[in-house]
Amino acid sequence: MIRSFIIILASMICFSAGAQVVVDSADATPLPLATVFNHSGTIVGLTDDHGNMQKLTNPSFPLTIRYMGYDPLVVNTLNADSLRMTASAYELPEITVQPVDRPVTRMIVYVRQYASMTTSTDTVDMYADYMGDLRWARKGVRKFKRWDGRLTRTGPVRAYVHKSNATTDSIGFPSQEEFEELSWSNFIQVPTDTVFEPRATRANNHAADSVVGKSGFKIINYNTPTTFCIKTDAIAGTKDHRLSFGLLKLLGFNIEFTTFTELSVFPKDSIGVHSPETLLSYAITLEASGKGRWIKKLLGSKSPVDIKCYYEVYPVDIEHLTMDEWRELKKDPPQDCFTVPVLVPTLAPEVESHIAQARSAKNQDW
Repeated sequence: MIRSFIIILASMICFSAGAQVVVDSADATPLPLATVFNHSGTIVGLTDDHGNMQKLTNPSFPLTIRYMGYDPLVVNTLNADSLRMTASAYELPEITVQPVDRPVTRMIVYVRQYASMTTSTDTVDMYADYMGDLRWARKGVRKFKRWDGRLTRTGPVRAYVHKSNATTDSIGFPSQEEFEELSWSNFIQVPTDTVFEPRATRANNHAADSVVGKSGFKIINYNTPTTFCIKTDAIAGTKDHRLSFGLLKLLGFNIEFTTFTELSVFPKDSIGVHSPETLLSYAITLEASGKGRWIKKLLGSKSPVDIKCYYEVYPVDIEHLTMDEWRELKKDPPQDCFTVPVLVPTLAPEVESHIAQARSAKNQDW
């Protein structure tokens, strides 16, 4: 019922305003917070909570729209009222039951991250992909701290930074400082508990089960024809849907978040039980205003910096460890082989082109 209401409301809003709405091709469900890239790989906008695209001034075609669980959509015009995305087809992965004497789980993942920082005069884009792992333990396991569950990068990083303004345009490798400032990979933490799908979403593809926060939907559970998805809004419980950290402000890195969502995608399951072992993909969408002096200094700007980030995380392998094996792993972290899972969509042509230019400039063989 909630999902049907959202579809009707979004349709009324977008058609009355003459705007484009991004929807599921099967049932026309609006896709909120889909990420829109222009032809040079800059993140130029997000769809709103009703799937409506924000108005783009002189859009630079082709545009690429990305939404986890769906095939990327490339559009060359914005003449249509709706932009229809097709849900990706997935196969159920093989499930490994966690043994009782192996309380630590290690998930090896492939990560793609996109970041765009814009001011009134300059644009800086960064793309990177790399391997990483996440480790977590069952509740109650001693000597396993919460921060051990965050992402650790392993192996090589492929990355480029694209800087442009009215007079210059350059592509190259990011410095270590630039990469760390634009990476923010410590936000990545996949679901680590078993998820029990609400009865409503198991009943049909159109149902939704939601938890509402102070300023919007905090959790939305929904189905596509092939997947079960959980969308979480980390700042739905904040006033005016904004979040900033006082300590960062004192250090000159004041950042005010206006978007902070996570989207987990699992394959359909007849009994509605989903575990980390069956996770297909995970995405984070961030939007913020950088108001601190150090952030503005990075881009040589006197005005706040508009920051947009999008992360795609794809599990590659999962293993269960004893505490002794985990301790050895901490002492000598592995360098995982660079592996792109089969289900990962191909990169947009503009990103491939920038990678080639950066590789050529560095004379490095990736």
